[in-house]
Amino acid sequence: MTLSGPAWTQLISAAHTSGRKAALAITGGGTGAVGELLGVPGGSALLIEVQVPYSEQALESYLGFAPAQACSADTAIAMAHRARMRAAALGEQGANIVGLGATAALVSDRPRRGEHRFHVACECPRLYSVPVRKKWPECATASVMASIHSTISAFVSVASCMR
Repeated sequence: MTLSGPAWTQLISAAHTSGRKAALAITGGGTGAVGELLGVPGGSALLIEVQVPYSEQALESYLGFAPAQACSADTAIAMAHRARMRAAALGEQGANIVGLGATAALVSDRPRRGEHRFHVACECPRLYSVPVRKKWPECATASVMASIHSTISAFVSVASCMR
């Protein structure tokens, strides 16, 4: 699926009309998911807040601890948990609250330490962690688009299975 066209709009609309309220914490290459979610009318029915703790210091402040590695499944899980707790603190209560954490290491102007990768986790109240894709195409644009697509698809999948 590409990030345009009726199928993509339908996927995002499904998230908007899922009956869920979501708080997102996204860092790295997955931040484009925010623009995609808000680019389709209805985002206010879904989103409570979006946090982008991009620097190491911002991520540490957001989580309340310094993660061992910024781009890891554990960090995505911690971000999802924190997002859900923030949503509850902002007055959103109940099982319809979803915290989404996504972290990606994709395109860089510095030498890459390891492969392109991303991690997505949703907490609602059970935790769902999306498996990591190990090999990315070398094309930076394809990596970023795949990360955005996977972030949104993961959220829609979790929201749909919770109905």
